[in-house]
Amino acid sequence: MNLRVIALAIAVLCATVRADPRIEAEASSHFEAGVALAKRGNHAAALAEFEKAYVLVPQWELLFNIGVTQRTLFRYGVAIKTFERYLVEGGERVPADRRKRVEAELAEIRKLVGELEITVDGGGRIEIDQVAEGDAPFAAPLLVAPGTHAIRATRGAAVDHRTITVVSGERVAIR
Repeated sequence: MNLRVIALAIAVLCATVRADPRIEAEASSHFEAGVALAKRGNHAAALAEFEKAYVLVPQWELLFNIGVTQRTLFRYGVAIKTFERYLVEGGERVPADRRKRVEAELAEIRKLVGELEITVDGGGRIEIDQVAEGDAPFAAPLLVAPGTHAIRATRGAAVDHRTITVVSGERVAIR
C-alpha cells in the first residue's frame, strides 16, 4: 500500500463527513497534515494527525490510513486490529479491490508478528512497551512485532516487569 492510496481518502473524507463545519474543517486539516507528513517520511507524526482526524470525525474510511501508518511504524498488532475494524465498520461499503488489498495486507502482517500469551494470577493490568493493553486474562494472545519488549503487569500495589524477545511466528507464554 502506498501514499497515493492514502491521499485518495481525502476525497472520501470530505464526501462522507457531515459534521459541524468547523469540526469537519479541523478534521480535514489534520488529515491533510497527516498525508503531507507521511509523504515526507514522518510516519509517527502522520499517525498522530490521522488519529486526531478520526477522533474529531470517526469515519471508518480513516481507519485505513491509520492502519497503513501503524504498519509502516512496525506496530503490527494494532495495525491488524485497525484493518479488521476498517473491514467490519466499512462492511459492504468497502470497495472490492480495497477489501482484497486489505485482506492481503492482513495476511502479510500476520506472518510477521509473534504472539504473547500472558497469564496473571488473579488478573491484572498489562502494558507492553509502555502501552496499556488492557486487563488479563485476554481472550486471545497479544500480537507484537518481532524484537525485545518490556512487559509490565500490575495488580493492586504489586508490579512485575519482564523483558522478552519474540520472533515472527513464535508464541511466548509469560506468567
